[in-house]
Amino acid sequence: MAANDYKGIWVFAEQQHGHIEPSVFELLAKARELAAHSGEEVTAVLLGCGIASLTEELFARRADAVIAAEHENLEKYSARPYQQALTQLAEKDRPSIILYGATTLGRDLAPRMMVSLNTGLTADAIDLGFDEDGVFYQTTPAYGGKVFANIVIPQRRPQMVTVRPRAFQALAPAAPRRGCAGFEPVDVDAAA
Repeated sequence: MAANDYKGIWVFAEQQHGHIEPSVFELLAKARELAAHSGEEVTAVLLGCGIASLTEELFARRADAVIAAEHENLEKYSARPYQQALTQLAEKDRPSIILYGATTLGRDLAPRMMVSLNTGLTADAIDLGFDEDGVFYQTTPAYGGKVFANIVIPQRRPQMVTVRPRAFQALAPAAPRRGCAGFEPVDVDAAA
């Protein structure tokens, strides 16, 4: 598929025990900034079991849409079920960009998704943006933070990146801000 066949900026909305990881709100704020440039929709993707109430918080933090996948095998994080669920959703909707927090969970899931989706991944970014030609880039530190590299994934989609927590400032909740969450069925194995 051509790069033009992929649309939308996804933020993986990491949650554990019914609480959204704070870095998700930072990623949503940055995704809003990116969307202002690209014109794409910002979608939070939420996996778990009994997570419907969390969708309101994602809308309040500026998600245009929320895709939620609930399954008993997603109640607690386990690599294989999460990878299967997110792969099914990404193959169906074909986002152009997926942002993950560089948390323990994000650092485990993102490389697995890179393999599943046959794409690239930039790890531990500290900035994201579009250059003057409209190319999405991810900035990462190297050599102990003495050098900064801008990385691009020109051919593969979705473009994926893990972002260090506290790299961006979260937006305050905007109330009342509502949307319609899409609950998607997924077929996942039990945790191994």
